Amino acid sequence: MSNVSGNIMYYSNDLGNILTNSPYDDSENRKYYNAYANGESTSELQTEEFIFTVDFSSVASEDMPSSIDSYLYMEIVDTANAGNPDVSLATGNPRTAMAYSVVSAANIDIETNGGFLSNPSNTGSVVNPATYYNIYRQTPASLYLNTSLNTDETIDNYTNTIFDDYKLGANLTFKKVESDGTTTDLGYNVLEGLIVNVNGIDYSPETDGTIRLSLAGRISTVSSTLIFDFSKISESEFEFGKYQVCVDPFGSYDGLYAENEHDDSSQTCFNFELLNDSFGIDVTTEPVMITHDVLSGEDSDGNRKIVYKVKEVNGLAKPRLKVSISRLDDHDSNDYSVISYTPKDLCDFVTTINVQGTSVNCSDAPRKVDGNTVYYDLGTIAKNVQTTYNVEVTLKEPTTNDISSPDTSLWRSGTYKVTFSIFDGDVNDATLMGSDYEYLIIRKLDIEELVASSGSGG
Repeated sequence: MSNVSGNIMYYSNDLGNILTNSPYDDSENRKYYNAYANGESTSELQTEEFIFTVDFSSVASEDMPSSIDSYLYMEIVDTANAGNPDVSLATGNPRTAMAYSVVSAANIDIETNGGFLSNPSNTGSVVNPATYYNIYRQTPASLYLNTSLNTDETIDNYTNTIFDDYKLGANLTFKKVESDGTTTDLGYNVLEGLIVNVNGIDYSPETDGTIRLSLAGRISTVSSTLIFDFSKISESEFEFGKYQVCVDPFGSYDGLYAENEHDDSSQTCFNFELLNDSFGIDVTTEPVMITHDVLSGEDSDGNRKIVYKVKEVNGLAKPRLKVSISRLDDHDSNDYSVISYTPKDLCDFVTTINVQGTSVNCSDAPRKVDGNTVYYDLGTIAKNVQTTYNVEVTLKEPTTNDISSPDTSLWRSGTYKVTFSIFDGDVNDATLMGSDYEYLIIRKLDIEELVASSGSGG
């Protein structure tokens, strides 16, 4: 593309309306200039500013002029005298004054990265997008996005100004991950009821199943938090399972609708698994097993064993059952306005734990301290089906020191709560979902016997 010359074939007569296949005709347009009055030339000098737009979009990249030898050089020719036209040359050196460069691509990609936040309350670390993040239907989930304009580092000092007047938006699509790893796009009939909140504004799916978000008033490096609410989606349509949410950022004048269709290669996808955080847990035991003697650890039937029936149902990913114990704080016997419990270590009271026939020493059970609470892991439990577990614990036999020094002993009289909790996750990395408890009362049983015998003898 060198030494190109010719007449101006396309021009705009009102800074916007391009007239094609219509060469500039000076005789037609001279009526607009005061230099001609009644068709006669005058001596008045007229100054006019022209804006020339050179469009290289249809030129093949290999035909592009090099940035070293290219310059824009124009001559204004008066064609009134065809035999000897007057040529007006630009002053100065056009090789320096009108030099230009054509760059095939610069700053044309909008990139997005991020991930779901480990803590749904918009805090915590960012989860690796490749891993499946657990989202519970009734609990909002937060997706952190960092969006920026990608610069081609091989091209120095060039900026694509096409984005200067654009606002930043994103197009969300949802895909179901099938068992064979393939994905299927979800439509509006599945996503109806989904709400995505960004900057305090709620967005819902459009008829094609996509959600278009406005992220910022201009294209720049922007950090956004998208809050997903799945609680109002039909469970029969949006089933529990593995999914992807794919983010396709774009720039447009309104920041809501992309001007061009984007392909899947521009998307960044984040994996998640939708789970049911609806659960139920109920703990019961026989009344005779609730109260035990502080001197022997036995109940009124002479047993130190307590059998808890734990009935549960859940739809979690990795449900686990854990047990802990806490003691009612001592207080003024006449003041019951404040009731509080202090966590204790179950192994200070229990020697063995038996779950469904499998017995372990309390000290050998997986133990984790969360805050002040000491949890002992009882293993995984069934999901999506109601199940009842028999958990049998054997109370310790009090030592001589326990009996002689009740104020300093860990084994002491009082009212306790034995709490069974459902967690979701691995042994040492699980989320507490809910709990239920049964009371354990440790005191002197012979007081009741003395009262009973005194009454019967009266």
